Amino acid sequence: MAKHVEIAEAFVQEQLCVRDDIVGALLVGSAASGEVSGFSDVDVRLIIADKAGKSSSRDGMDRWQDGLYIDATMVAQEDYFDVEQVLADRSAADDMQFGRILYDTDGWLAEKQRETREQYMRPEWVGKRLKALLDMTPDRLNQLGVAVAANDPLHILIHAGRVFAAL
Repeated sequence: MAKHVEIAEAFVQEQLCVRDDIVGALLVGSAASGEVSGFSDVDVRLIIADKAGKSSSRDGMDRWQDGLYIDATMVAQEDYFDVEQVLADRSAADDMQFGRILYDTDGWLAEKQRETREQYMRPEWVGKRLKALLDMTPDRLNQLGVAVAANDPLHILIHAGRVFAAL
């Protein structure tokens, strides 16, 4: 896990040298939760100051480094301001609940993370996140069926993983 964290920290520092709109960064996924395996990558959320930058190119960001794949995603800072919006979104809520802060301009990200963690397991938020996953399941099952019918091993694995994750 230490290698994943070191690579993530170095990556964020590199991005800070080339971008002036980064206001926060989170290490998320298995490296943040301490559950790395031989298949784990380095998932980083770069939080940028405005929504306009959200559509910026990811060219040059995702890459292999020291045998690990860096999967970097840009997220607008405003997507984290409303804690209720974060809690209702499974991905954002998990990022805030389990994420490791790598960069935080003035403590705003730590404060939002604290607020999110205080409410994360409240039944109303767990229910909304579960409902969203269950709502996705029929489409994911359909995609898995298409892959099976096409005898497409790669997409069978991808869609089986998505069905499993939803369940």
